[in-house]
Amino acid sequence: MHKLEGRIATAVLVWAALPAALLPGSAQTIVGVQLRATYPAAEFWVDGTKYKGQATFLWPEATKHILEIRHVSQSNVSGQTRITFKSVSDDRNLLTPITNRIQQITADRSITNFAITFEREHRVDFYINADPHDNWQKAAAHPAGCTFDNPFVNKSGFVIATPPVPGFACGAATLTSGSVQGTAFDSAYDSPSEAGWYAEGATITLNAFAYPGYVFQGWDSLTSPGTSYLNSVTVDRPLVLRAVFDIGRRAVFRSSPVAELQVMVDRYLMPARTSDGRCYARNNRPSGDPGLPDRGLPPFEPGAVVPLCDGDRDFLPGTKVLLAAPHSQTTTAGKMWVFDQWDLGNGTTGGQNTVWTVPNQWSEFFLTARFVPGVRAGFVTVPAGLKLKIDGRDNWPSLIFEWGLGHKHTVEAPLEQIDAQGRRYLFSGWSNGGPAAQDITVVEDPGTPNAFYMRATYELMGQLSLTSDPPQVTGKVNGAECRTPCTVDRPVGSEVVVEMVPELALSPDTKVVFNGWSDGSQSLIRTTRLSANRMTLRANYRYQQKLRVISDPEEGATWEYAPRPEPGNYFPLGARVEVTAVVRPGYKFRRWEGALSGPYHAGWVDMNSPQVVVARLDKVPALPENAVRNAAGVTPDKVVAPGSLISVRGYNLAPRAEMGPANPLTQTLQGVVVQVNSRILPLVSVAPDEIVAQLPSDFVEGEYSLTVRGVGVPALFSKFQVARNAPGLFSGPESNEDAPMAVAFHEDGRRVTLDNPAQPGETVSLLGTGFGPMEPSPLDGFAAPSAPPLPLKDTLEVLAGGEPRPHVWSGAAPGLVGYTLVKMQVDATMGQAQSLEFKVRINGRESNSVLLPLK
Repeated sequence: MHKLEGRIATAVLVWAALPAALLPGSAQTIVGVQLRATYPAAEFWVDGTKYKGQATFLWPEATKHILEIRHVSQSNVSGQTRITFKSVSDDRNLLTPITNRIQQITADRSITNFAITFEREHRVDFYINADPHDNWQKAAAHPAGCTFDNPFVNKSGFVIATPPVPGFACGAATLTSGSVQGTAFDSAYDSPSEAGWYAEGATITLNAFAYPGYVFQGWDSLTSPGTSYLNSVTVDRPLVLRAVFDIGRRAVFRSSPVAELQVMVDRYLMPARTSDGRCYARNNRPSGDPGLPDRGLPPFEPGAVVPLCDGDRDFLPGTKVLLAAPHSQTTTAGKMWVFDQWDLGNGTTGGQNTVWTVPNQWSEFFLTARFVPGVRAGFVTVPAGLKLKIDGRDNWPSLIFEWGLGHKHTVEAPLEQIDAQGRRYLFSGWSNGGPAAQDITVVEDPGTPNAFYMRATYELMGQLSLTSDPPQVTGKVNGAECRTPCTVDRPVGSEVVVEMVPELALSPDTKVVFNGWSDGSQSLIRTTRLSANRMTLRANYRYQQKLRVISDPEEGATWEYAPRPEPGNYFPLGARVEVTAVVRPGYKFRRWEGALSGPYHAGWVDMNSPQVVVARLDKVPALPENAVRNAAGVTPDKVVAPGSLISVRGYNLAPRAEMGPANPLTQTLQGVVVQVNSRILPLVSVAPDEIVAQLPSDFVEGEYSLTVRGVGVPALFSKFQVARNAPGLFSGPESNEDAPMAVAFHEDGRRVTLDNPAQPGETVSLLGTGFGPMEPSPLDGFAAPSAPPLPLKDTLEVLAGGEPRPHVWSGAAPGLVGYTLVKMQVDATMGQAQSLEFKVRINGRESNSVLLPLK
């Protein structure tokens, strides 16, 4: 039957048993009461009927009922686990005493739930070796045993279990079976079992003790908590705990040449075998007998054991034992002894921390720690406080040692070292005259009994500390790099030369510049001599921040500053700088960006950090002063001639470059028109920076005003002078400022160049403009005819290398508008393999110079 079905059946039975007066419809109040146990298997009785786990009842209010816990402990089928009654409580915590196994319950509508608490316990069996429980002798034979918690004992050792085995009482009966095996604390239970019951989750602390002649071997059990003699186990199921002891091998530890010193066995300090053979087999001395001291030995030991004495230990064969001894010891007589070596017998010796393996033999083993007379060894440095390396170590808390006479040690004085103040010292010598690193044998100091003394002397070095503000500046000391802060140590009296860098970039836009020394010196290089006193030099630098200026377009402005910047456009940190963007012709200032703002072209910038200012500009058409000149180039006289080609230089004069038709010339290009007075000039070409046009041939000498008009832009004006003659010679694109190469042609029409120079005897033609009126005058804007030729009216002179030379002819260039030709014959007297300078002169006005390559 399922649990729920069982509860329903129980309730129905209770309901059916009610008197008719208590059934529905009667005046009696029915109360539902539930009893619930901690474990489903727990048994309890209500009104004489047994229930398991829980039960629910319908009782008339105020009726009385009896709850019984007839079995305090209830075991499972195996008998190894049980539950034990603890308490009964109601849901209002009013029931008292709660530990009573029989409780009277009165049906009450305000108290409807009762909890029956049980605790799960597990059986724990304790064994020593293979001894069964019934062979133990209980503790009643030794009343002193009552001071311990449950010791279980046999002839080889005993175990103390904490907490005690539940139910034990001192004075239990003595059990004997054959020979006496030992004594045992055990438990008294409500069952005849010889095992202890522990609550689930309880922790048992175990401590195993071996008697003299025996050694604890470990816990031998499938549920063993480990091999350590001190251990613990948590009770989570039935357990069997077995302490295993075995017969040991006796080792006797002695000291020589005196017998009262101490040794260390497995890191445990113990006395060696004393001269009087002090032994202690048992702890329980006879009443009133103070002669045997209390050694803290295990209690309840068997009477017949091989006693342990000072220096004795029992080991299992094969055990590895770590042997050592205190480095030095002083006897009660005040004599110091220093450990020398272990004598393991059979000629075998060992030092500190020697591992000895216990042989599998039954005889005693004698192991002797040998000592030699000791002295106090002291080491000092002059000056005091410096380090020394003693036996390979330089961090001893003290340089006073206790050493044995005849022992060898290594001492080493570092050749150089630095003290706590940063001063450097050089080793000078030891008091015994030996080298810096040496092996020494300990002997008594002749002047001081029981002492050994050595002194290391050092020489103080002169020291220069080089610093800078800011730090991390690279300087040089005697030519070696020294990055501040740095320290230089040299013998006292040495001369050092210090050199600092004039400046140092800290970032792309921040640098520091040398600003003198802390003592007022301004020299980058200085010489000083070291003394015993520490010297400090500080190089001071001043910070400079870069001001980056950008004009957009790049060529649109130049810059002015107040105060003036240092090279690279750097200013002192914190300086206030007035920045002015000087706008070039052809541009108009629009606004600032970056560290400045606003529409005005000047402003103040605080150089607390690197700064960037950007001037945004707009392109505008503009004509500078003297914008009109000869189209051939710059001529000595700033005049132009009627009918010649002129160049109008300016800014943003046209949207882009364009050449007009060659014949006839047009009057507008890119929407650009050029006027002089009311006359519109024929245009050769237009570009943003230059307009080439033909000046009317009927202009007379005098001052004129030229107007340039474009689409959507204001008109531009420029004044210029017109003269009868304003000769200019054209130079080719291969020219430069120092070598303007003439635009000249061979008789076959090919260009005269450096690779194709003029030949002696041939006639070459140089191209120019502005020579003056022709006879007859060609039509403005139209190409000059080839026939008839139109010669120059005025007399022209050719100057070759500064000397007048004859020419063949000069006049309008056939097929071209506004161009003039001058023809001349090259002769051998003009020179060979050179570029000869040529000019023309008309009515006293000279042209610019050009170079003509000659073969």
